Amino acid sequence: MRRPGVVWFGESLPQITLLEAQRESRQAGVILVAGTSAQVEPAASLAQKYRSETMVVEINPEPALRHRTPFVLAEGTETGLPAIVEALRGNRRD
Repeated sequence: MRRPGVVWFGESLPQITLLEAQRESRQAGVILVAGTSAQVEPAASLAQKYRSETMVVEINPEPALRHRTPFVLAEGTETGLPAIVEALRGNRRD
C-alpha cells in the first residue's frame, strides 16, 4: 500500500514544506481557506500570515475566520469550490 500525500494528526510537516508554505502565503494575492476549523497548527497560521492586501476567502458551512475576513461562502467545499470555479470561468475573457 502507498502512503497518501497527507500529514496525519500528530505528525509534523517537513520543515522545508512549512517554510515554503509560509513564503507562498505571504506572497499570495488570494488565499482560499476551505473546510477547516482553523484550529490545527501549523496550517491554521497560514491563513493569518499574509500581506494586508491579500484577499482571504473562506469556504465553510461553519465559518471559522468570519471575524478575520469579510469574504465568506458559508457552504461546504463540495459545492462552494465548484461554484467559485464556475464563477471564474464565467468571468474569463477568451
